[in-house]
Amino acid sequence: MARRTHLRAPSEAPRRSRRTPAIAAVVAGLAFGGGAVCSALVGGEEAAAGQQASAGARGEPSAHHSRQALLPADARVEPEPRAHTATVSAGVTATATPADDAHGAEGAAEVHAPDHGGCQHGPGELKSEAEYARMQEDAAAVVSQGTPAILAALTERDPAFRSWIAGALLEDLDAFSEVELAAGLSALAADAEQDRELRELALELLGRSPASGPATVTGLGDLAEDAGLDVELRSMALSALRLLSRERPDLAQQTRAAMLSCAERAPDPWLRADALDGVRAEGASPRQVARLIDYLGAPDADVRNGAARALADSDADQRAAVADALAQALERETSAAAAGTILESVLRVGRGDAEALLAELSSTSIVRSTPELAQQVTDYLELLQGGETDPTRVLRAREARVHERLGMGPASTH
Repeated sequence: MARRTHLRAPSEAPRRSRRTPAIAAVVAGLAFGGGAVCSALVGGEEAAAGQQASAGARGEPSAHHSRQALLPADARVEPEPRAHTATVSAGVTATATPADDAHGAEGAAEVHAPDHGGCQHGPGELKSEAEYARMQEDAAAVVSQGTPAILAALTERDPAFRSWIAGALLEDLDAFSEVELAAGLSALAADAEQDRELRELALELLGRSPASGPATVTGLGDLAEDAGLDVELRSMALSALRLLSRERPDLAQQTRAAMLSCAERAPDPWLRADALDGVRAEGASPRQVARLIDYLGAPDADVRNGAARALADSDADQRAAVADALAQALERETSAAAAGTILESVLRVGRGDAEALLAELSSTSIVRSTPELAQQVTDYLELLQGGETDPTRVLRAREARVHERLGMGPASTH
């Protein structure tokens, strides 16, 4: 198989690609000499700033923080109001100002390789396309030697080189698919003797590895439940589980069970909500659905929010009971964010009965007292009464309305 050493722009349809949106951001293309930087933001449907604002208008918290936390420190992308910023390869960022865009070749982008702490300075700074290509080729050469060489480079070479190894792996699916590599990454993630950033990178890669399997899920679950670890590292393990849950349908049962177990054993509401954020009720057993319904009565609003979101994907034979539980939860809900998620989940699970359910719920105390929620219900009802019955299309049309009200332009269709 010919090795790809060039950079490419992220896929326009990330859900149809083997590369997830965050991976696309890590290996986004840069046109040297053209003066403009290819912009890449992390996250699927919720990555665009406009969609985040739409979620906020619905009373729903954005998942952008979760997507960003999953990336290594030197591969996170944040939108800048006065410049376009992109991660152009693992561990490399580039920035072009509006003047760069206007002047083309005269405004050549300045490229830096952050150190392993995420700071854009130090001996790893790149000055030219040639040096950039040399680092990329060096990493690709290591990856081509197989798992032992990859693990040795991650543990023995300059920590700043790790992100280049990660980028090369994301471009070489044959090497990334080695079961031995997944086992080695699991060992690194679990090894308390390794430095924190290496453990975090190992967790990130495990969440994306084609070779991750049931044993990987078990190991990630053990880390997420390890009371001896700090909350941030446990959250990183949960983030890897969330990625596997979203991208690997063959591991759905294992990842769901692992995240529900983590939710039960979480030492605080923040970590419990983090665990529930990755759970989906599709394919869940009646007992698992009942556990999610119980969380609708949790003291913490973020936990209730996560439970309501998870229940939106309930199977057909569970939907009536779930819709009833969601309606009861809305009657006592005090958080606008959780209430907005409950309303969206009612739309999803209600299907043919959604219009009647939402009309009834429009009179609940929190909806009547919160203009944003009242508008959310009104939008849903108008779209349903207009003949649209598919929940996903209703939500997209609702999002377009929010964008129009905010003057943000058309919403993304991805």
